[in-house]
Amino acid sequence: MSANDDQGILRSATNASLEFSGEWLMCTNATNSSPTPPAITLAPISVVVISVMLEVLMIPLILLGNGAVVLLVLKNEALRTITNAFMVSLAMADTIQGLTLVLVIVGTLNPVAFNDQYIMCLTLWCTLLLASGCSCLSLFSVTVDRYVKVMHPLTYQQIINKTVAATATAIVWIYTFLLAFVLPFSGLNQIKDTPDFSCLDFTSVFNPVHIQIVVVTNGILPFILMCLMYFRLLMVVLEKLKAECGRNGGTMMAGRWLFMKRELHSVKTFVILLGFTGLAWLPFTTIVLLEVHTSYRASLTLRCVFSWLTFLNSAVNPVVYTIRSEPFRRAASKTCAYRLVRRCCSVCKRKPKITPLNTSRLLITVQKSVANGPPV
Repeated sequence: MSANDDQGILRSATNASLEFSGEWLMCTNATNSSPTPPAITLAPISVVVISVMLEVLMIPLILLGNGAVVLLVLKNEALRTITNAFMVSLAMADTIQGLTLVLVIVGTLNPVAFNDQYIMCLTLWCTLLLASGCSCLSLFSVTVDRYVKVMHPLTYQQIINKTVAATATAIVWIYTFLLAFVLPFSGLNQIKDTPDFSCLDFTSVFNPVHIQIVVVTNGILPFILMCLMYFRLLMVVLEKLKAECGRNGGTMMAGRWLFMKRELHSVKTFVILLGFTGLAWLPFTTIVLLEVHTSYRASLTLRCVFSWLTFLNSAVNPVVYTIRSEPFRRAASKTCAYRLVRRCCSVCKRKPKITPLNTSRLLITVQKSVANGPPV
């Protein structure tokens, strides 16, 4: 065999080895690479304009409504109760959520605005997680307070006092801050592993296990427990009212009757708040869980609608509580702003004043003119 034949055989073997290596690498890459999730569908310009207009409208409503709740409790000693302390915590959480609307508006106008900004993207989402978590857990604290007051009225002040309320509120905020802010900024996120991340995509921002823990502990679990406790409270209050009416032949002692009626009214108020919270957050929570567990990616139109519902909840909470609470209505009626608005409304509705005709004086004048006769 000649040298040329040996070189040809060696060249053929080398080419075959390279081809096999290339095919093996291609198969390995195809096996190890995860499927790319579908891109998020952008919203039409009409949806973006309407969404931005509503979000701009939400900012003053959220800030003024929740700010009014905080100021009323601070300025009126009669409102400084344990229940209202939890309501102040809820109002502060809703206020923080209203402030994040500024960044949300920027993201709505430009969906890729935060794609290359690691800190801004995490700040936006972590602030929303902090506000929503503290809001839900503060409402849960109110539920526990109402439950203990109705189920254990004699030992209520020993079980829940100002120290317990302050400790519970501090635990809610510290726990939620650690879970929503410290862990993601400490490296528990997907941005570091996703160079071309999308800030609108939860799966490319948050660690899947972390976001599921947040959703369950700060949303789903408290909501289920609140529903069970309020159902139990309604049953107990209605049974006590019916039992007392039957025992007293249709009449009750005034003090106990007033207490049970107030508690029933209070329970109904917080059931309304719970209903608004569930309607506002259930669609958004469903999207989060679907995107974490499947390849589904909600369109930007759907995200705009559902996010607007969550912000609407922050604006509705103080309005419902203030309208349904008689002490808050009385305190609000004493404020200068309320008096100014009421005075302006009364001026607008005021009818022109018509001076009544003095018929007696007119009759005397006519009689004198008749007695004197016609002028000469």
